[in-house]
Amino acid sequence: MNLLQALYTSRTEESVGPELLELINECTTPAKLKLFGLKRETSTSEYTNYDPDTDKEILDTQEQLTEFLVKIMEVGSGSKGLLNVWRARWMSLITSTAFQVSPAVQTRAFIALGTLATAEVDDDFLYQILVAFNTALAKVTDSTLSVVSMLRCMCKVVPALPRDSRYICLLFWLAVALLQASHPGFYVEASHLLGVTLENIERRGMFQLESVASLLLKARVPLEETTSQLDGMIGMSFESSFSFSLASIIFKGIRQRGLKCAAEAVLRTLLQVTVRAEMNDDMPTGFRDSIPPDALGYFLALLPSFTRPAAYRELLKDCKIDDAWLPEAGLNMEDEEGGTPRISPTFLGVNDSNTALLVTTFVGTMLCTAQGDDAETEMLFALLSDIAGHFPQTVSLVYDSLQDRIKDVLANASNPSIIRSVSTIFRVSVQDHSRQTTLRGSTSTLGTVDEVQGPGQKHLNALDDLGMQGLANNLTFLRGTHATTMINWIPGLVTLIIA
Repeated sequence: MNLLQALYTSRTEESVGPELLELINECTTPAKLKLFGLKRETSTSEYTNYDPDTDKEILDTQEQLTEFLVKIMEVGSGSKGLLNVWRARWMSLITSTAFQVSPAVQTRAFIALGTLATAEVDDDFLYQILVAFNTALAKVTDSTLSVVSMLRCMCKVVPALPRDSRYICLLFWLAVALLQASHPGFYVEASHLLGVTLENIERRGMFQLESVASLLLKARVPLEETTSQLDGMIGMSFESSFSFSLASIIFKGIRQRGLKCAAEAVLRTLLQVTVRAEMNDDMPTGFRDSIPPDALGYFLALLPSFTRPAAYRELLKDCKIDDAWLPEAGLNMEDEEGGTPRISPTFLGVNDSNTALLVTTFVGTMLCTAQGDDAETEMLFALLSDIAGHFPQTVSLVYDSLQDRIKDVLANASNPSIIRSVSTIFRVSVQDHSRQTTLRGSTSTLGTVDEVQGPGQKHLNALDDLGMQGLANNLTFLRGTHATTMINWIPGLVTLIIA
């Protein structure tokens, strides 16, 4: 404050005078006082200490403070030349401390580094960040502050990497591995890193000649030693289905209030980039009539957040669906604020048994964590019911996983549409002669016996043929030693990235 007042007094007549006065007034606001660890109830009361409550608040505060100091430099310097000198000096001081193994110092240093390193970052500099990140990961315990600050720094640095950077695609797979590890403390930053790398790969024009999955799977080859083991542990195969594997490991964040925004943002980025990469000369208008197969997993994972007609229409815009095909997409144009959209299997491109298996399995997994008698449940059960008309045996396979939900619907649901859809699914499963033995036992679960149902063996075998057995499981976040065990695989992956 004293510095700003001194600058303002000496530069009142200059053009920066009003901007300096604005900064001085800004420093007295409650939001800015908190950045300096202070607060007061009224403008006349005494200052007291302010301490952030969570790790996220600590990092957010440090990041906002750094951005505010940069703003003060930009206004106070008075010239571009002096500003560059100040930034270079600050950058030099930060760089000299960021790579020292001291969690308290590193956390603050990497937050500042991410704010300052916004242009012309070379691969050698990112290499140093990755080495520090690897060291911090090997020592991770209950506190993840230092590691998260490094992830935030990487997110800021990615847009400044050279066009021919060898790391940009590899950072995508680092983000995927962190999401696979299911540590809740890394979810938001890992999601952001995934989205940022994908957008910058697209800006470099790297998807013009290859699809998203093809390009990124080629980039993953040097990392197969570790990534194949991570895939095996969660039962997913990116080669078999890139979008369903990725959507499944991201979806767990949709059900967590504090992580939902991050999950939605990265899924929309994946959907939009994949759709744009699939555009070709066969679509002269630039619009589509159905969901591209490579984007299907992301589209389904986003449905719980876009159940209202107006919101669902926004989701269709992300998919470049022409307005003429909105009725086929399940949107009633005459009643946009009314009923729940009903999506047809044809619109989703469910034209073969493998696609039907992946869709029904993923939808079944989503239903296991759905809230109940709501629009999401109505949409998902209606989709399963419609798929049952074309692929009855496939829907019958999913029945075991859904028995508890079906029991709950038949006992408690008041929504006629949900009851009709569930009745259709139940009837199709009963008519499947290959399941008669199983169904005799499962029918009793609609009575008084409470049993925890899971995917049947035939269902798991069918998924195993695609390398996608994990799709039938409700992936959740790991806690304590389980989370640490999964994270212990990541340093090996980082070692391969920087090799």
